[in-house]
Amino acid sequence: EGFVKHGEVVRVGDCAYCKAVSDDAEPYVIRIEQMWEDSKTGAMLFKGSWLWRRGDMDRNPSPPMEKTELLLSDWGDTNPVETVIGRVLVLFSDEIPADAKREGGVQVGDTRCHHFCYRFYQVKAKRIRPIPDMKLSPPVQNYGDLLSDSRPTPTLAATAEAIRKG
Repeated sequence: EGFVKHGEVVRVGDCAYCKAVSDDAEPYVIRIEQMWEDSKTGAMLFKGSWLWRRGDMDRNPSPPMEKTELLLSDWGDTNPVETVIGRVLVLFSDEIPADAKREGGVQVGDTRCHHFCYRFYQVKAKRIRPIPDMKLSPPVQNYGDLLSDSRPTPTLAATAEAIRKG
């Protein structure tokens, strides 16, 4: 299940850029968790969890966020697929990638991920903690079941292998 945006299939488990409220703002980043067609209107909708940039925070957390780091949050909502600008590769990991300070994202095998995420942000509590294991998955076209507690935490090597297999 998915939809095509600029020649790329966007599926459940993918991250996507979404239109910001103002034209001069950076696009929002969301991790798509569900997709469906509204039975009354026929509109395609999706629900997801927002990823926060350093600039979205009141203050830079400790330890400070890297330029390409995002924080997966417990804040989510429903949006029409028309708000999606395109797919974005985000490396979800239980550790900071070795090249996290490099401009242009992190390298995983032959693929460059635009962003990485290893922490979880509880928006109302303004608390940051390690990303829960159940939210980890490699940045491939189809992440599979995001809520599976039985999936092992991927290593960076396993993630690179998953990307190569595509």
